[in-house]
Amino acid sequence: MKAIRSVTHDWIIYLDDAGKTCFVDLIACNNRWIVNKRDAGEGVSTLDARYVGFHNSIGKPPHIVFFTEPPTKFEFESADAYWKFVDDLGVVRWRTIDLS
Repeated sequence: MKAIRSVTHDWIIYLDDAGKTCFVDLIACNNRWIVNKRDAGEGVSTLDARYVGFHNSIGKPPHIVFFTEPPTKFEFESADAYWKFVDDLGVVRWRTIDLS
């Protein structure tokens, strides 16, 4: 399971399953979301400027998938760990889309 080390406005830094330090570029995730919406002919709202992935809070396990290429998925051992991470993202002003 990935181990999240830090969350900033620009990055999530984490250790992958092999213990290698990796990152998620949150600004690139948001840009990918906006480009995909525009390419699909959909309008882009001010709220879209905050989306970086999607989540399933009631999944077994709860998880978040970021709009990286390829997508990066974080699974959480508990609801508490999941909600703490969601709060950390909110502090740096990012959001995920609820697919629960």
